[in-house]
Amino acid sequence: MRVLLVINENPISVDLVRGVLSLSDRESIHVRILLPVVLLRDRPSFGRLDLEWLTTRAECVAEKVADVFRARGLNTEAIVRLGDAAVNIIIEEAESWRADWIVLGQKLDEVVDGWLADTTVQCVTNYAPCSVKVVPLESWHGTI
Repeated sequence: MRVLLVINENPISVDLVRGVLSLSDRESIHVRILLPVVLLRDRPSFGRLDLEWLTTRAECVAEKVADVFRARGLNTEAIVRLGDAAVNIIIEEAESWRADWIVLGQKLDEVVDGWLADTTVQCVTNYAPCSVKVVPLESWHGTI
């Protein structure tokens, strides 16, 4: 089973790890940690050094999260993808990698009357080429 875990620069919540591990038998899970980096085209001062710094920082965060899964004995890799919208990056990666699941976090305070308030999560759940698990994150206190 191929699981694409989408993260951002915030500390990863323990809830996301539990969300991935709840999907299936540990031996059959291959986890790909994806940190999408959105490039803003309307920033003319954004240069090559800025891009290198941003990419290096994102790679460090993704590897740190991947190490959490590796320590649990899971086949895990970490990648950083650049693009103009997080939704496009996530969906394209899920399609090209042929993911079985996409796992993303949703803070509970971003759920309004049972509806997801985060447009990225909404779009991914609507347009993903595979199943999507939205993990409710109770808080960022239980971080890894």
